[in-house]
Amino acid sequence: MSSNLNNKKKEKNNKLIVDEDTKRLLEYYRLRMEGIIKERIDWLKTLEGINLENENFHEKEWELNKLNEKIIQLQQSLCQSNIALNNERRRIISFNSEIDTFKSKFLFLFNIYFYSKIKR
Repeated sequence: MSSNLNNKKKEKNNKLIVDEDTKRLLEYYRLRMEGIIKERIDWLKTLEGINLENENFHEKEWELNKLNEKIIQLQQSLCQSNIALNNERRRIISFNSEIDTFKSKFLFLFNIYFYSKIKR
């Protein structure tokens, strides 16, 4: 009986030791899980920041593309305006040469008319 009692005491002691070890082990893994959860939250915040930066980058890239398209349109308009301006300059030069031609003809006819009046 005493041996049975000793066995029960040993079992009880072993059970207490196992319970304490189990509690320490559970506490260790609980702390590890808390650390992992905190680290995960930090990584998610970092990822969210990167996503915001990425969205901002894409918005700026889109705006840049739109501005580049606008620049191309403005350059084309400027080119067309320059062509139209050069055409108008040519027309003015042509009109001025016609005016000079008409002036010459007028002066010629005026001189003929004037000298014919003088000779009479």
